[in-house]
Amino acid sequence: MYKCIVIVLLFAILVNARPQGPPPGDGVPPGFADVLSSDVIQQLKDVHNNKDLSMPEKKKAIDKIMDTVDPATRAKLPKPPGPPPSGEDSSD
Repeated sequence: MYKCIVIVLLFAILVNARPQGPPPGDGVPPGFADVLSSDVIQQLKDVHNNKDLSMPEKKKAIDKIMDTVDPATRAKLPKPPGPPPSGEDSSD
């Protein structure tokens, strides 16, 4: 009986396991290359590919890069898929 429970628990853990870390790809969300300058795109790729940075460090570096982009250009970037976070207006 004990072995059966252990096997079921291990199976459940394996089925629900998800890869950790950044999403696959080059670090540039779809549609961003159509709006942002090649310099900004390269900076984003460099951060994405930097194995020495932790995920929080990468997020901070990406935020710093995106802060250099003027608001009018940022407004043209595609929205992420899914519903907007609560409190955000979904109408554009």
